[in-house]
Amino acid sequence: MPIRTCTGCGERAPRTALVRFVAEGGLTADPTRRRPGRGGYLHARESCYEAFLARKPALRSLRRSVDRTARAALVEQLRHVLR
Repeated sequence: MPIRTCTGCGERAPRTALVRFVAEGGLTADPTRRRPGRGGYLHARESCYEAFLARKPALRSLRRSVDRTARAALVEQLRHVLR
């Protein structure tokens, strides 16, 4: 089973335990894990969302910097999708 790292807490977990997001213009949730492009992963828990928001702008998995407003928009989208 593929192992990925949560961009919030930094813990490694099976890919199925994390939610994928991709960089398409901004950041977009990818719950099906099928969208093309560079992606990152987050646990679906509030502590990981808060840690993700507090990070420095550079996201190694995406190979680019992402500003705080784009990260906040992604977190709101994930909260809505994963209710």
